[in-house]
Amino acid sequence: MHRGRTLSPLAQHQRGAPVVVRVGMERHPASVHLSAATDFDISQVVDLVTGVHARIRKADFEEPAR
Repeated sequence: MHRGRTLSPLAQHQRGAPVVVRVGMERHPASVHLSAATDFDISQVVDLVTGVHARIRKADFEEPAR
């Protein structure tokens, strides 16, 4: 594997944590939702540092209008 292309054990444990904390979802459904509904962009700059940027629709977590 290439260096920096896999999740560290800490990152694997914490994936979905923002959704768990902010919305109150359980960890497993949050992880499943994020894997299916998140848009990811990969960036790489001149010095070969790569980054991942994720976008999640806020509307997925809003209460429906009554």
